[in-house]
Amino acid sequence: MLLALGNLAWEQGRTEQAHRHYEEALETLRQIGDQRGAAETLKSLGNLTAEQGQPEQARHLYEEALAIFRQLGDERGAAFTLHNLGVLAREQGQLEEARHLYAEALDTLRQIGDQRGVSYVLNNLGNLARQQQQYAEARLFLEEALAILRDLENRHRIAFTLFNLACVATDQRQFAEARRYLDEALPIFVELQSRRHCALAYQTLGILEREQGQYEQARQRFGEALVIFQDIQDSRQVALTRREQGMLAQHQEQPEQARQLYKEALDTLRQLGDRYESAVTSQALDALARP
Repeated sequence: MLLALGNLAWEQGRTEQAHRHYEEALETLRQIGDQRGAAETLKSLGNLTAEQGQPEQARHLYEEALAIFRQLGDERGAAFTLHNLGVLAREQGQLEEARHLYAEALDTLRQIGDQRGVSYVLNNLGNLARQQQQYAEARLFLEEALAILRDLENRHRIAFTLFNLACVATDQRQFAEARRYLDEALPIFVELQSRRHCALAYQTLGILEREQGQYEQARQRFGEALVIFQDIQDSRQVALTRREQGMLAQHQEQPEQARQLYKEALDTLRQLGDRYESAVTSQALDALARP
């Protein structure tokens, strides 16, 4: 019950309350000797702690959970924890370590026939390939994930995968294709009341419109995304949206506004310990200083 309350509080953006529920759940589960429940709670605490910009603490929580899952012979629990360690490694810029962890998780999930889990890992392998600008590989991972999810009729994850494909298409400046993916994904996010994913879609639409010179539409999209991210207390995405607003200001030849937005984004990303996005933002700021 406490674990479920923690998950609900987190989904609603009440992170302090979520953390309290998780800690209480962990204490109770340890007292009654529920090792599997304790491992699941440690994993959830790791997810929350990672989002709050405490990567080393998150790593310790994941590793403690992983040890318990392996001791219990819980292959699925171990695989998902490896996957989460991969996400953490990617955010720390440790891309090859992330690929290794994802691959180990994927092998296990394929072996035990967990198609839903396979689709999760394929999505993150696609995002990792995109991050490395390996777009053909990214599409292969994401299209396999999409096919699985359509078979499972998992609408939320279908929409999320379409969103990821839209990001790949946007990076490749294939804007019509990107908009088609978003046009299918966004109504699902709205119907399911997934505010965070709606905001991610608005952010990506803003990028797409900015790159096509539709600056007023882009400004409105980024504003819509920012309001939601601030409301749900997603500091990382607030920072990334600020960076996109900085790029918009740069496109509009407003260098001082761009510099201010880049600096705000960089400060937050450094506080969160996100080395990869900090480096990307720092490069944008440095480029602004060059004639």
